[in-house]
Amino acid sequence: MKTWALFLFFLVPCVEAELCYNGGTFDGTKCICDEDLYYGPQCEFLVQETLNGTVTTSITSSALSGEISTSPTHPAGTRTTPHPTIPISTTSTAFTTTTSQLCYNGGIFEGTKCICDKDLYYGPKCEFLQDEISVTELSVTITVEARVRVTNREFKKSLEDLNSSYSREIHAQFKKQMKVVYGGVPGYRDVEILRMRNGSIIVEHKIISQVLIWNNEEIIPHIMEIITEAVIHALKNIHTEGECIEPSGPELCFVSLPNSILNANYSLNDTCKNISGVKYAEYYYPHITNGTVRCVSRCFSGIQDSINCFNGVCRVSEIGPHCICDNLDMFWYLNNYCQFPIQKIVLGLSLALAVFFVISIILVICLIEAKHKSKAKRKKSRKSWSDNADCDKMGQRNPVFPE
Repeated sequence: MKTWALFLFFLVPCVEAELCYNGGTFDGTKCICDEDLYYGPQCEFLVQETLNGTVTTSITSSALSGEISTSPTHPAGTRTTPHPTIPISTTSTAFTTTTSQLCYNGGIFEGTKCICDKDLYYGPKCEFLQDEISVTELSVTITVEARVRVTNREFKKSLEDLNSSYSREIHAQFKKQMKVVYGGVPGYRDVEILRMRNGSIIVEHKIISQVLIWNNEEIIPHIMEIITEAVIHALKNIHTEGECIEPSGPELCFVSLPNSILNANYSLNDTCKNISGVKYAEYYYPHITNGTVRCVSRCFSGIQDSINCFNGVCRVSEIGPHCICDNLDMFWYLNNYCQFPIQKIVLGLSLALAVFFVISIILVICLIEAKHKSKAKRKKSRKSWSDNADCDKMGQRNPVFPE
C-alpha cells in the first residue's frame, strides 16, 4: 500500500506538469506562466486585448525606458488581462497575432464574426459550402476518338494488354509524336490510347482538349465541331510512311484511315472542380437548366439525387453533404436523414419501465423457485421425521440365531 502511495505521489506532479502549455511550469498546485505572453489554468491562452473591434496581441518595447510594456488600447468596458512590467534592455520590437484561425475556408475574422466568401461559404465560421455555386465560365473537356495505322511495327498479342512492356513502349512514343501532330488542335492537352488492333497496328486513341467558354451550353456543339475539324485536318497531314528510313527505329510511321473519327464527346466536370477546389470537388456536379450550367450539391433541392432531411437541414462541409437534425437536445433520430424522431424523455421512461419489468420478472422467478425449494425442503423434513417415528415404534429386536 505504501508503495502505491509513493507511486501516485510522484506520478501526479508528472502528469500535471504535462498539462502546462506554452512553456508553463507546474509548481505542485498550479501552472506558472510567462505572464507577458500567456495566461489561464494551463497557460493555454495568449494575452489579448481588443483594438478597433479586432482581437489582437500587441507587445512593444522601448530602449529608452529599458522596459517591456503592453499598450492597452481598448474601449471602455472591455476587459483585458493585466501583466507586469519587466525591466530589460533591448531594441524596439513589435508583433501582432490575430484569431483568423477561427474562420475556415479563407474567412476573415472581424472582431465579432467571420466574413466569408459569400459565393462559396457561409456559417458562423465559414464552415459550410453553398448548396449551389454560380458559374460564369465553363471549363469544357472535349474528347475526340480517332484511329491511325502504324506501319513500321509488328502486331503482337501482347498489344491487347495496354499494361504490357511492348504496349507501354509504343504508347510512350505515340504520345510524343502525337503532341506534334495535334499541337494545332484548340485547347489540346493530351492523347490516350484506348486499344490496339491487328492490321499492322491500328491504334484507336482519344484526343483530349480543354477550352473555356461563356456559361452557355448551346455553343458547346459548335466548339466540338471546330475541334473535330482540327483533328481531321491534322490526320490528313499525318502521312509519314515515306519519311521512315529505318523501319526498326524509334519513330513510328503513321497512315490515316478512312472514317478515322470514331466519336466525340464533352464533359463539364472540370468546371465544378475548378470552382469548388480539389478539396470539395467530389461534392459538386454540373446541373443544366435552360442552357445555363450550375454547380450543385446533393443539398440542392429540385434535383433527382437531392438529400431529403425530414426533420432537419442539409449542409455541405468537409465531410460532404449531410443532414443536421432539429432539436437534438430533445430528440433522437433512427437514421442519418432525421427520420423517426424519438423524444429522449419518453425513451428514458420506456427504458426505465422496461428495466423495471425485467427486474420484476426476475424477482417473480426467484420467488417461485425459492417457494418450490422451501416446499421441497419441508416435504423432505416431514418424511425424515416420519421415518424416525416408525423406527421408534418398532423398538429394538434381539438377534435370532438358527439352531
